[in-house]
Amino acid sequence: KWLLFNRKGNVWKSTKHSAAAVYAILEYLEGRGALEETETFEIDWGGRTYTASVTPDTWLNQPLTWEAGETNITPAMSEARVVKSGGGVSLAGLTLTYATDRVPEPSEPGMLEVERSYYRRVREGDEFHLRPLKEGARVSVGDEIEVRLTVKTRSQFEYMRLCDPKPAGFEAESRLSSWKSEGISYYEEHRDSVTNFFLSHIPHGVFTLGYRLRPTKPGTYRVGAATLQSMYAPEMAAHSAGFSFDVVE
Repeated sequence: KWLLFNRKGNVWKSTKHSAAAVYAILEYLEGRGALEETETFEIDWGGRTYTASVTPDTWLNQPLTWEAGETNITPAMSEARVVKSGGGVSLAGLTLTYATDRVPEPSEPGMLEVERSYYRRVREGDEFHLRPLKEGARVSVGDEIEVRLTVKTRSQFEYMRLCDPKPAGFEAESRLSSWKSEGISYYEEHRDSVTNFFLSHIPHGVFTLGYRLRPTKPGTYRVGAATLQSMYAPEMAAHSAGFSFDVVE
């Protein structure tokens, strides 16, 4: 189990490492008799029961999946119960995809966490100071807005992408993409609608990334959540809360 979960957020560094890990898993499964047993699954989901079986000679091109959509989704479907028999090791997951016009709430604390904060950069004499902005903050066209993205990890991860959408009517102060280092190394990419941060490695700890925006057009704008996600294990993800601005002349 440790090998499988470790591979979720990291990579095996060479073909030798990969082969050693695969042989270790196979030896473990063979010792449990899992390679010679039929595995059965019973899924209780939303008041319905599903069954499936996998024989030793079954070749699965893709995971076993069950889906429901539109009006078939009920509150009871937010939970699922899976019962497995057999000596193998299986992983199960439940995903809900939805759309809403509400400002997103932050994801629950877990292996990954993302917090986004906005500040107005104000010059006082010869120094600049950061004034924190709250939800629904009023700012003026041309103000300098500092964006701070705080990433918290409880393990080490590799090949992660942090995507921060820009509010409509705002422009990034810098238009150049480049490598940077603020405790960790990352590639910062500015696009019309988002700012991306590509992180090849994130150790265990707390790290802060930042960039600057300027509002260019009056109006009320809402911005979606900043999302941190593994590029090769997308189920490992976290997101910040949404935010809204009121921009005036």
